[in-house]
Amino acid sequence: MLIIKLCVNLEQIDEIHYDWGGLYEKFQRLSCYCCPLSRLGELKVVHNEFPELWGKMRTMDKVSRRPFRRDYTLGELEQKFSCSAGARDGED
Repeated sequence: MLIIKLCVNLEQIDEIHYDWGGLYEKFQRLSCYCCPLSRLGELKVVHNEFPELWGKMRTMDKVSRRPFRRDYTLGELEQKFSCSAGARDGED
């Protein structure tokens, strides 16, 4: 099986004036939104700014036999992100 990996750094993207719909303003790298190897900050962006994708992750999590990550379940992440968003909103 041939797997092709495409790596494009941010400078190259800037040079060709392609902004990926603004996603690189929110994420350091683009990958599958449901990747358990994503950084917590990127998963938080999915949770807070793309609720429809987070909902799909919840649906997949319900039928999975395994937890989402070794360090956090999807439910724990959801609670963590909801609490931190509430704390941030309370400070404004």
